[in-house]
Amino acid sequence: MAVGDRVIFKATNPSHDAASIPTMLPAGAKPFTGKISQDVTVTFTVPGFYGIKCTPHFGMGMVALIKVGKPTNGEQVTQAAAKLPPMARKRLLAAFAKAK
Repeated sequence: MAVGDRVIFKATNPSHDAASIPTMLPAGAKPFTGKISQDVTVTFTVPGFYGIKCTPHFGMGMVALIKVGKPTNGEQVTQAAAKLPPMARKRLLAAFAKAK
């Protein structure tokens, strides 16, 4: 996606949210946290990789990786992933491998 694009995280099922993973944001990017069972709209204004999680289900691996523009924080993402719960780490590293 391009810098300035926005994503609407739709709350299609109850008890989910979307939140940035603080250690997986490009420098200068603002973290965000949506509310449980509510949509959240995020505009991505800084190029880079963004780690996203569902807070209640993070440990089960409910994560996503968004690539905005030409990222320069790939190494940061892989280092931060090493400290995540096992399923989240596995899924984020798989997404990173596809996104590079």
